[in-house]
Amino acid sequence: MGCSGWALPNGSRCRGRHRQRRRDTYDSPSYRALGRPSGPCRLRLQGCTGIGDTWHHVIPLAKGGNHARANAVSACGHCNSSKRDRL
Repeated sequence: MGCSGWALPNGSRCRGRHRQRRRDTYDSPSYRALGRPSGPCRLRLQGCTGIGDTWHHVIPLAKGGNHARANAVSACGHCNSSKRDRL
C-alpha cells in the first residue's frame, strides 16, 4: 500500500514520505545559502552550551517558516532540539 499523505489509514506516519520531505527541504538552494552557523547561541535555554552550531528557525518550518536569513538564527544543538517546533 502506498503512502498518499502524511498518515497511513491506520494512523501511523509514513516514514518514506517524511524522509523525502526532509531531504527536499535541507538539500534546497535556500538552505544551502545560509552556510554554516557561527557565533553565540541566541536562545540561551537552561543547559545551553553557548556555541551556535546549528540553525534555529524563528518560525518553524512545520508552522510555515522558510530558510530566509531573517528567519534563521544560530543556536546550540541542546537549545535547538529542546525548542523543537514551538514558536
